Amino acid sequence: MGEVYILDKNNFNSFAELNNDIIIKKVLSKTEAKDFLVIQNIVQKEISEDIKRLKEDSLTKVNEFRAEDLVFCLALDKSKFVAYGYGNKDFENKILFYINTIAVHPEYRNQNLGTRIKIRIIPEGFKKEEFQYIKAITQDSIYYKIYQL
Repeated sequence: MGEVYILDKNNFNSFAELNNDIIIKKVLSKTEAKDFLVIQNIVQKEISEDIKRLKEDSLTKVNEFRAEDLVFCLALDKSKFVAYGYGNKDFENKILFYINTIAVHPEYRNQNLGTRIKIRIIPEGFKKEEFQYIKAITQDSIYYKIYQL
């Protein structure tokens, strides 16, 4: 596991300007879900830990098996989604909104999309009054570990 970061709602101010190419959604369309799953499959091979793989049903429908307060943040290039982030209520501590995963398609990396997704999803997490903190955990890349050797 990487490093854990906690952001306190009482010490948070957002001054970022948000573009229309980073959007928030509660439920994805089937086309958006397909783009999401392509990126998820690529990223899963690159990190050292298992990630919870989302399936099309949990992306396109709200049901009892879905994480509570799940929200998606998608980065758009023309009509295709090229990066995503998602967060939900923390399973163990109900006053935490957990930024679960941020992933960027390899062809779109080094364009600050991951950072822009974080900037967009943090205020979304703080919208619900019950969430007093945002939690994010970095992932260790297997490529990073190779270069460390």
